[in-house]
Parts: sequence; structure tokens; C-alpha cells
Amino acid sequence: RLIVILNDNKMSISENVGSLAKHLTRIRVGESYLAFKRRLNHGMSRIPWVGPAIGRWFSKVKTLIKNALYSSNYFESMGYYYMGPIDGNSIEDVVRTLEAAKKADHRPVLVHMFTVKGKGFAFAEQSPTSYHGVSRFDSEVGVSMSEDSFSYEFGRALCDLAKEDDRLFAITAAMTEGTGLTPFREAFPERFSDVGIAEQHAVTYGCGLAQKGYHPVFAVYSTFLQRAYDQLIHDAALGGATMTVAIDRAGFVGEDGATHQGLFDVPFLNSIPFTKVDSPAYYDEMRRMLAQDVREEGMTFLRYPRGKQPARPAWYTYDGAPYTFHEGGAQVVAVTYGRLFGSVAEAAAQTDASVLKLNRIKPIADEAVRILLLFPRICFFEEGNRAGGVGEVLAARLLELGYNGHVSITAVDEGFVPHMPVEHALARYGLDTASIAAKLAGDAHE
Repeated sequence: RLIVILNDNKMSISENVGSLAKHLTRIRVGESYLAFKRRLNHGMSRIPWVGPAIGRWFSKVKTLIKNALYSSNYFESMGYYYMGPIDGNSIEDVVRTLEAAKKADHRPVLVHMFTVKGKGFAFAEQSPTSYHGVSRFDSEVGVSMSEDSFSYEFGRALCDLAKEDDRLFAITAAMTEGTGLTPFREAFPERFSDVGIAEQHAVTYGCGLAQKGYHPVFAVYSTFLQRAYDQLIHDAALGGATMTVAIDRAGFVGEDGATHQGLFDVPFLNSIPFTKVDSPAYYDEMRRMLAQDVREEGMTFLRYPRGKQPARPAWYTYDGAPYTFHEGGAQVVAVTYGRLFGSVAEAAAQTDASVLKLNRIKPIADEAVRILLLFPRICFFEEGNRAGGVGEVLAARLLELGYNGHVSITAVDEGFVPHMPVEHALARYGLDTASIAAKLAGDAHE
């Protein structure tokens, strides 16, 4: 006795693709048919004595005709009793169908209802992808679609590279708009593929493209890349594939919530042999790192956060090196990577601490480790899980080299991060500017 409800709104985050989506389109019916069916059922129920029996007879005839027209219903061939499609935005239809489904105790039931994504809010109905996961906005004017983001800049950078390199092939898993690949799809449709919600397949598909001479670039949210861990190991790394994975939404994601926090990619990538991971803090860095990654052999990963780039200290320039070091006057050095660098640099300026920014976080450059050996106190700040993160890997390296100073790691070390704005998450886990400065000042005077 199982009831499966299929909410069919033609969308995942982006518009659905694939054979199952086409099958659902084929069996989905229009509002006019549903309205007619409701009127017919209501009319039959009002006929005394024989009305319900006639209604059941009509239902059986309808099912026979439908099966003859559609050859086979995918769900019924799997053993489900199929009910639908119904109007999922009609509470009356949904309640009546679920009540009937509960009485069908002879086998599992699949209730197919179609809905309008964003129904009731005009902005969302017109642009459902843009309203899939949003922060606070003015309901009178809708969401402001800013082009100032890492995702947008990544898409532009990949388009620029693809104009000069016809080996580049972009892959997404139902996230074209979210990962900034819409311009690439429009400019290079023959070198673009949306494989649907199938991250595992996306990685293996990329391996196949690599065998044919392409350089695949798979753009994916950090939280969704977790699904493809097995393929990253067995198909890509073990097979020696040359491809690039662009990891979007790395770190805290704010209003997307606990399921979307990009905090686990670094620990599991640290466990995969023969992989290289870059983590830019600024748009220009991301462009240069991406250009470098698509020229390298093997598996390269480019991870960047959701939203805009942080403030840039006046002294900082990126020269393509795997790390950047800025010396201060105190006997403490702050180590970090990615978006967090902006806050760390500001806090270091307040406390006269030195700063080591890791641009390539795997492998960590030997020269960077040797610099750290000169400091009696090292404070590592990481917008990610502590267990298996860059901080723990670096601390282990220092211990093996006989370092006897003090190392502290500030990272996420308690369960899952709940839904909250990014700035609140940074403060909660000691990764905002004020908390970092307090940590550096305390270590500098101990």
C-alpha cells in the first residue's frame, strides 16, 4: 500500500529534459479536458441509483482508450495503478483523488498531478527558473536579476575561451541558468549538453567526450556534485580523464538552505588522487584559473561561491602563482582561500598579521608550507567542513615536517548549517571580519 505523488510542473530548477519528461508531456492533458472531466463526473454522481455505476463504466472505457492511444503507460508497466493527470492546483481535485487512491489497496498507486510552478505570483509564473530559490525581495517589483556574480562571470569567461578553443564542451545537469551557461548554450549549441538531473551521468559523459578529443567543462553546484563521487573516482580520476569541473555555490549559500550548503566538496576532493583544485576570490582570478585549468592534463576543479566577489585589499594582485603571501608585523599568520580572503585580509590589516592566500588548494604548494614554518602561530580560516578540509590537510603536513608552533583551525565543525543569510552564517562560525580579527589579536598576544 504505497501512494506516490508525481508533481509535474514541467520544471526541475531549469526546464525538464529527457525521455521521461517527453513521456509526461505526451500523457499530460489540458485544462479544458480536466474541466470537462470534472463536469462529467459531477453530473454522473447526481443521477440516482445508476449514476455511480455509469461513472465507473466511463472510467474503465476511458482507461482502455487511453492505453490504446498511448500504447503503454510508463508507470503502469512498472506495476503502479496510474491515476491522473489531475489539476494539482485544484485542492478539490487533489483531495478527491487522494481519497480514491487510499481505497486502491490491491497495488501501489501513482497520482500524477500537474501544477504551474510559481502559480499565484505573476513574476514567478513568467520566470519560474529565476524564482526557484531566492533571497528577500520586493513583491511589487520582483527579483532583481543581477549580472554581478561568480556564476555570470564564469559563463562569460567560458564563452570567451570557447571562441578560441573548439575543444571546449560545456555540460550541465538541469542547471543552465543557475550555472551561468545560458550564453554558452546560445553561442555554441553544438558544444553544449544538458543531461538533466543526472550528475553521475554528466561526469561519465564528460569522460567519453574527453576520449574523443574534447575538453569537457561540467558546471555544477557543490551540493549536487556529491552525487557523482563514485564517477569522479572510478570513471574520471582512475581512468585518467582530462576534464574540468566548475563547482558553483561553494561555501555558504544562505537562503538556499541546509541541503544546498557547499561545504563538503573540499573534503571529498582531497580524497581523490591526481586531482587539482583552484579556488578564486575574485572574477579576474577565476578567468585566469579557468583558462589555465582547461589547458592542463587530468582532472581540474574550479570552486567559487554564490554571489558577488568580496572587497579587495589594495596590496593584492594575482600573478598566477599557487599562493600569495603578504607579510605583516605580528608573529601570527592568517591562512585562507576563496571568498573568505576579503574578510581575512581586512582583519589582518587591523591586527598587523601576515596573510597567506592559497590559490590552488590541492595540492598545496611546498613553498607555501615552508613560509608557514617560520611563524610561531598559524590561524587557518575555512568556509567549509573542518573534517577533511584544507586546514586539516595543511596541519598534518606541518606536523610531519616537525612544526612545534601553535595551529588553530576555524571552520564548520557542527552538523549541518541551517537556512540563514550568508553574513549570519559567517558570524555564527567565527568567519566574519570581527571574529577573525579577534582570533588573530588573541593569538598574536598569547
